[in-house]
Amino acid sequence: MGPRWRFDRVDSTQRRAVDYLRDGGEPDGVFVAASQEAGRGRLDHAWASPPGGLYLSAVVREPPQGAPLLPVGVGAYIGAGLIRDFGVPTVLKWPNDLLVLRPPDPPRKVGGVLIDRVARPDGATLAIGVGLNVTSHRSDFPDEVRDHVGILADYAPTPPSIAVAEALVVGAIDRVLALLRTEAGRAELLRACRSALYGRGLRALVDGRPAGIIDALGEDGALWLRSGGEHVRVLAGTVEILEGT
Repeated sequence: MGPRWRFDRVDSTQRRAVDYLRDGGEPDGVFVAASQEAGRGRLDHAWASPPGGLYLSAVVREPPQGAPLLPVGVGAYIGAGLIRDFGVPTVLKWPNDLLVLRPPDPPRKVGGVLIDRVARPDGATLAIGVGLNVTSHRSDFPDEVRDHVGILADYAPTPPSIAVAEALVVGAIDRVLALLRTEAGRAELLRACRSALYGRGLRALVDGRPAGIIDALGEDGALWLRSGGEHVRVLAGTVEILEGT
């Protein structure tokens, strides 16, 4: 996947990637930083970015079909790689969070995916941002998130290096984009996303309000919940899963 632009420290790889696309840059490459001063998560939430994490934004052309599956698809394939190569028990919390499950500990967030769309005269482009806590020190995270953070080095018998994690993430993005090119590939991607989906059978809040019981993932990447005998389709919002219910 194209050239790499590397930074020891940057405001945000996602911001750099979006600006690059807006300025007409070729949508084929990856921005990588060792740390970020203003990392951004979904819905403009701050993303803590101390040293020891992977902070990466890939610039690509928007696929003609299946783009709504990208955040869940990239998350699912990164998680599959972490399970396969490092034995880290990851699941996908809709729409874009990677959680580590190791009972009796509560689920902890080890990574996330963020996608920004940039429309241009030559066609829509995307900045696909990924943050992954690889070997970070828990003490370097803000107090309010420290107890909720998952770090790969705490779970993997032999944790990946940052370089290996980068290769895994870029490989997952490439794989998902390739699958979206064909009908059979999109079906395979959807199966992987559904298999990785966390919380089925558990009650959930959406934007702080009771929304029902998590049931499935739709073909368009929407989250389906059951409520009062009906299905509720969720396309956007903050989902909180009520554990053990």
